Amino acid sequence: MTNKLSHSALNKYQTCGVAYKYHYVDRLRERVTSGALILGSAIDAALNEVLLKTENDPIDVFEKKFRFARINNKEQYIPETDLVVYAEKDFDYDLLDEADIAQLENIKNQLGFPEDIKEVVTKASNLKKQYGWKNVVPKYKRMYSLANWLCLRQKGILMINAYKEQIAPKISKVYSVQEEISLETPEKDKIIGFVDLVADLDGVKTIIDNKTSSRDYDLDSASVSPQLILYSFALGVRDVAFIVLNKNVIKNKTKVCTVCGYKAAKGSTHRKCCNEVNGLRCNGEWLEKIDPRIKIDIVKAQIDQEKQELVLDNAAQINSLIKQGIFTRNLNSCKTSYGLCPYYNKCWNKKDDDLEQV
Repeated sequence: MTNKLSHSALNKYQTCGVAYKYHYVDRLRERVTSGALILGSAIDAALNEVLLKTENDPIDVFEKKFRFARINNKEQYIPETDLVVYAEKDFDYDLLDEADIAQLENIKNQLGFPEDIKEVVTKASNLKKQYGWKNVVPKYKRMYSLANWLCLRQKGILMINAYKEQIAPKISKVYSVQEEISLETPEKDKIIGFVDLVADLDGVKTIIDNKTSSRDYDLDSASVSPQLILYSFALGVRDVAFIVLNKNVIKNKTKVCTVCGYKAAKGSTHRKCCNEVNGLRCNGEWLEKIDPRIKIDIVKAQIDQEKQELVLDNAAQINSLIKQGIFTRNLNSCKTSYGLCPYYNKCWNKKDDDLEQV
């Protein structure tokens, strides 16, 4: 029997063989998905429009993809579903516009919360940490989900505009977007994948993988990425790069006087406006404003033949073990800085009520 593996499948097997079996053989999936995954997919769709210079508005494409998505093969309306779990850093009240706040106030009042929006979201977040998402009271889930979705929506729009301003001018020619690659082994097995972008970046033909992340990538991350190395071999292109859109928005906060319009100097500690008007200190109240910016890093590398051979040999070994039905547990991967493995309860507590077969 022939086998077909993606980079994600290879990576999951390396992380834990049993997790691979549950996911790809038994077809078990978490009932919920992460906000980061939904956001990343929607941004990818929007960036495709930017790169291909279509007539479609990238923001409109993002909005549509971010509102409706398939979770375990079922279409969901993302702002209201409780099947999306958000990270603590996803919520940022400062990014909400007037329409967002009005929408949240309306829902808050409908649900009977006396607290302000930030207090409700904070309490929901604490309940999630203490009891687990599935045990959070539905009305808290609704407020928490909508508030986080609105924040990520604003972040997504900022990311797309930042990509257009900072990255698009560096790309002089696009060779392909979402190009499918397929490598066949001597045993007729296949390694497949989709390459985000092949383009001339700063004048050099480069395989590019667009990423959204709340963390900086290491400077050597592109040079040791099995995914980029596989793509490099498949397409015969040595230069590779990660373009990393950071989800932690740089706010550039400023204080503006509500009376005279004076803008306070950066780092000013004055409680009221210190500007002099007609020889007198204004003493007007400050209004804090933000000028949000997205940090984008480009991490480049050149891939040599030795690295390609290393990754291909590793993929061949994994493929051989899978075909032999060898699936070993890696107990060190049950808990990571990103959270619990989706199959944590199944392995440790013999419970699978948070899983479903797809």
